[in-house]
Amino acid sequence: MTRAAFALLAGLAAAGALLALALRSLRRETAALRAERAERKAALAKTSKLLIDKNMELFDQNVAQQEEIARKEDFIEILSHQLRTPATEVRWGLGALGAEMKKNGRGGLELAYFEKLEASAERMVALIDGLVRLMSLEGEGRRPAVEPYAPDEVVAAAAAAAAARFADKKIALESKLAFGGSITSIDRDALGLVADNLIANAYEYTPDGGRVTISTEQGAEGGFALSVADTGVGISEARRPTMFVKFERGEAARTMNKGGMGLGLYLVKNIVEKNGGTIGFESAGEGKGTTFRVALPAKRKTA
Repeated sequence: MTRAAFALLAGLAAAGALLALALRSLRRETAALRAERAERKAALAKTSKLLIDKNMELFDQNVAQQEEIARKEDFIEILSHQLRTPATEVRWGLGALGAEMKKNGRGGLELAYFEKLEASAERMVALIDGLVRLMSLEGEGRRPAVEPYAPDEVVAAAAAAAAARFADKKIALESKLAFGGSITSIDRDALGLVADNLIANAYEYTPDGGRVTISTEQGAEGGFALSVADTGVGISEARRPTMFVKFERGEAARTMNKGGMGLGLYLVKNIVEKNGGTIGFESAGEGKGTTFRVALPAKRKTA
């Protein structure tokens, strides 16, 4: 065999060795790719299962929440009917009896007792309404769209409704309503409840001959600002941390033998905050009056 033939054979052998080496490397890479693909497939299957399980869990939670909301709404409706209806009938009955007594010229101590009973019945109805509203507020209630309206009109109506009580107690009730615009951040009824409770709170804790001033004005970014200032018993340092705590009544309420369940300010705070606003108060101390301030945006904030 010639030297050229040997060289050719040697070249072919070397090429075959290189080809075999390349094939072994390719097999290893292919096996590694197959293993990686299998791992990714297993990981994807695991992730898909987790996502499906989580989605089903969230679905079940949503169904449970909707069922709980429905149960709460049913309970609130029953509570409102079973408690409020008889209390309202008692109030109307006492009012009718009192009117009949006045018509027949009967007065004095007997009439005074009837008027006190009627006032107590009115307070009972108000407490029931507060509880029902509170339970509705703590649920996941729907928030319908609000058409623009003038909040000054709502506050003015709340002040007008309270005027007779203030006059009986000889408390000066002054309104300075200067907002002048319209809002959609909170519905009329909710704002009315806020105003009613703040005015009622000022009335309860302001002694005869005092003064309560209700003010509205433009707040930050064109928002609505409401304040109710009184010359009443004020707020002690110890009372400040619990001002908005549910069912919490201060020493002044117990000393003055005031009715109520300690829901008014708690209810106000929840309504204000659920509608994107803030509430705070200022008091120089006991016997130096209190000012409550509410700030609400002009428009409802969207998520």
